[in-house]
Amino acid sequence: MEVLDKISTSQSAAESRDERATVNINTLVVKIESGVGNNTIPMLLLESSFNCTVCNWSGPHMSAIGSADLEVAYYNPKLALWEPVIEPVCQVKPDGTVFKKPWDVSVTLQSNAQDSYSSAFASPSFDNSSDVLDGFCCPDHLPPAMVISLQSREILEVTITKTFIGALTHLTDAFAEVTGTVRKDLPLVAPFILRNDTGKKVTILLDHRGYKFFVHGSQPGQISQLDLHHGNTVELFLFKDRSQQQITSDYVSPLQEQTEQAEATMRLRVSGETGVFELPVSKADRRFFPFPFRGDEMGDHHGMISEVSVDNGCKYITLRSIVQIKNHFERGVNVYVFDGKEKYIRLASLAPDESFNVPLSSVYSTPYEFHFQIDGEGQNLGLEPFNWRRLIIQESHSLHVRCTNKVGVCQL
Repeated sequence: MEVLDKISTSQSAAESRDERATVNINTLVVKIESGVGNNTIPMLLLESSFNCTVCNWSGPHMSAIGSADLEVAYYNPKLALWEPVIEPVCQVKPDGTVFKKPWDVSVTLQSNAQDSYSSAFASPSFDNSSDVLDGFCCPDHLPPAMVISLQSREILEVTITKTFIGALTHLTDAFAEVTGTVRKDLPLVAPFILRNDTGKKVTILLDHRGYKFFVHGSQPGQISQLDLHHGNTVELFLFKDRSQQQITSDYVSPLQEQTEQAEATMRLRVSGETGVFELPVSKADRRFFPFPFRGDEMGDHHGMISEVSVDNGCKYITLRSIVQIKNHFERGVNVYVFDGKEKYIRLASLAPDESFNVPLSSVYSTPYEFHFQIDGEGQNLGLEPFNWRRLIIQESHSLHVRCTNKVGVCQL
């Protein structure tokens, strides 16, 4: 009782006053992009929320308690996807659905005065028999001047990939090149560019399950469908209707938007074919979509390919057949097909390193052959036709094509 009385009488009025400050940050977003002007590519993304309460910061007994959520991701330009560095925490609900939330950590801070004997009695290491001698507390057993504690109930999973290291290297190079760079704004590029190389008219259904595609200059939902003829390209934007959702903030996380777009599909109809085709457009890939009930006597199942590629954050979607011809020759090459009667129809003229998507009608027509001709005056058709169905039996099938002309013979 004598020691406690001495401690209570020695406390000043300034030390006994109460101070409290509360900091609450609902959303903290740090997004790093590389590029100049409006032609930028995202690199790194940090999303966090933070709340903290600090007490008695003017006195020797400052304390603080808080918590923070943290989610870090990097952008994979080859797949056009955000990939996590700090993995989100997955929880399974009673109905079996998986719920993801950011990794969280709690933080506590306690500051103790160096001559505070009252803190010694509250210390877990205090022992009444050994620490107190003749009514006095031993200074060697006083608590630390400051204690900081970080605690999380969830496992911290960090994923480091080769692509992530490449993104950091590219970011370092981008910062080195930014000095002296002049800002240059480029025309607005849509996030989706669709090209029709099927040889048939394609009708795009723009509204589906709350997602609305629209062209530049129009409003979402203004038109319900759009016709795209062979060889044409259309730029599309995507809008998510959130009017039925309870949203407390206007900010939409890129990670949340990516999760939502994973459910978005581009629906379209192909002229002359039945049914509606749903094309996933959330990432770069290549898929085959068979046409319903369209087998032939050769056993071929007719269909088209949806090829999604990414360039500067824009997704290029190409609709084509299963046959693609590329010119690896040093000169231009013309591609012909036989109409089955007496004429050879030229499909394309390919420059060196140029590719051509063969229309569906030319792929699935007898005799399933293509004829080649060196571009130039006095050149004749190749003597040997190329039958693409041989590739079904042998993927590495190759053929030397002899192209005659007035001068001599050239081999492809």
